[in-house]
Amino acid sequence: MREYDDTDWEKLESKGANTALACVCAGVAAVLVAVVLLFGVAGLRVESDGGSLVIRLGRSGSATGGVEVVFLTPSPLPVYEEGEELPGREIYVRAAPSVVGVICTGYGGSSVGTGMIVKEDGYIVTNHHVVDGASKVTVRFSDGSELPASIVASDYISDIAVIRVEGTGYPVLTLVSSGNVVTGDRVYAIGNPLGMNLQNTMTDGMISAVNRDITLEDRSRGTITMTVLQTNCAVNPGNSGGPLLNSRAQVIGVVSSKVMSNYSSSVEGLGFAIPTDNALPIINSILEHGYVKGRPMIGITASQNQLTKEQAAILGIPEGVLLDSVERNSDAWRKGVREGDVVTAINGETVKTVSDINRIKNRYLAGDTIELTFFRQGGYTTVEITLMEEAR
Repeated sequence: MREYDDTDWEKLESKGANTALACVCAGVAAVLVAVVLLFGVAGLRVESDGGSLVIRLGRSGSATGGVEVVFLTPSPLPVYEEGEELPGREIYVRAAPSVVGVICTGYGGSSVGTGMIVKEDGYIVTNHHVVDGASKVTVRFSDGSELPASIVASDYISDIAVIRVEGTGYPVLTLVSSGNVVTGDRVYAIGNPLGMNLQNTMTDGMISAVNRDITLEDRSRGTITMTVLQTNCAVNPGNSGGPLLNSRAQVIGVVSSKVMSNYSSSVEGLGFAIPTDNALPIINSILEHGYVKGRPMIGITASQNQLTKEQAAILGIPEGVLLDSVERNSDAWRKGVREGDVVTAINGETVKTVSDINRIKNRYLAGDTIELTFFRQGGYTTVEITLMEEAR
């Protein structure tokens, strides 16, 4: 069985429309010939009321009687005003050509995600976790063609990545502010659930909640807390990095995750997307600088596997983050923080894990200052530290 791409369908639709029009015209002509033969040409009148073709006929030489034949004519395709809410079919037609498959190969095997074209010269937005660890990235377009892609930059904190393919003239999606999105708004997701066999699947639903805080596990950096849009659109592995669209075919979020189960219970209708108001500053920084400018860094490192409360009690130290090292070019080093110190608080907030430190630190930008409290040799010290920019 032959498979048709978008171009084939357009040709078939065009051919079908032309064939139908030809049949209608032929039918009208046949009826006219028959009518003329029956009634003669006298008294034939053709009128149009905008939605149908009306032929009125009277027998030659007769002042009364006659026949009225009505032919329905097809209505024109609808034209939508700028900013008007669109039906799902029109949203798909406008958005689907800009949605791509992101096929990644790395040390762990291969995986598939979704991406969306945001610039005509081949820049594509997807999720960090889609391309993380990939040694080879291939983009598959809606027409089935493929091109190799390079990773421009990838940011684990926001879970946003930008990749690029060579070429120009690509169809793009429009990203708009998510600031006006409210619970109950109609939304649509387009992506590749479970892989490329279901490429460019569209599902619909609504915004179930805004400003929802969720905690995700990064494979190498611990837990990350993100503020997201919640939706009941059906999204699955493979949808990651795809667009969450409003009813005007504009992007308001980047699909990132879903809850699949809760202990022994299966879960449906709990999908999440990164709001564009959070994603756009990251995307724009990557497009302008090639990396996320201003990401804060304290200049300390520590193991994710921290001491338990019991281990800390045995060693005679408080619960906190035991430092493995301190960068010598950091302000933390200049203020006296050293390997073996136990960080117990930042800005007065208690910290017990690396994730606690990252959660507080990521509220700030490089150049901002924080107060860091650490324990050493039976005493506590609090110092003011200027955050440095995270290394590229």
